[in-house]
Amino acid sequence: MALYRWIQENDIPLELTARPWNRFEPLNTEWWLIPSTKWPAYQHGKYFFWTPRDAHDLVCGLYVEKGLDPSVAVAFPTGKRLVMDNNWVWYRMIIEMASDFFCSVVAQVAERSKTVVRISVSGGFVEDPESYDPNAPPMDWSYVVFESTGNDLQKISSTLQGEQFIDLMECNSLTCLAQALERIPQAAWMWLNLHMGVRMEMASLDYDPGYAQNAWGASKLWEACLAPWRPWII
Repeated sequence: MALYRWIQENDIPLELTARPWNRFEPLNTEWWLIPSTKWPAYQHGKYFFWTPRDAHDLVCGLYVEKGLDPSVAVAFPTGKRLVMDNNWVWYRMIIEMASDFFCSVVAQVAERSKTVVRISVSGGFVEDPESYDPNAPPMDWSYVVFESTGNDLQKISSTLQGEQFIDLMECNSLTCLAQALERIPQAAWMWLNLHMGVRMEMASLDYDPGYAQNAWGASKLWEACLAPWRPWII
């Protein structure tokens, strides 16, 4: 990954490890830059990179996960790694999402990248790894996707399974979203994925003078789309 190499070569004070979500299909899966060598890395905030199959685009930004609440740990005897402790960045994210500072970071990414920031929340209930049945149908999860240029939110798509995400879908600000995330019914039993980033067209692999002149390299991608999220890469 060119950006990963650029970070290593340019004295950026971050120790990152590159990981594919699906190591068996590294060319067709989401990639993460994680501030740790440990795996799994649920507790950490991480940079994510993803290319949708239906478009020649790059989606990148900050990814934060919410695990299971310690109050339900007894129900997951073989899933201790899914249970949060005080080191999970999720707790910090929920507090700071409603702050002026976080809103300013979103505005900064939008201004630098010249596009809107997409904020996606997906989640659902999980089961203990020991009881996992590979032949069972996948569990239905809800998701909602917003666009933002600061504190504002505009919902652009959603899928509702159950009633847990009803309040989220009515949010029109980051402050509202932070509050709604804390009020999700039965949240102790749910896993949540929070992606915040931008979607940008990638240059063609075939040489094109127009693309070559205007395409962003690793340094521009870092400064515009990724550097502002550094406070949560922990």
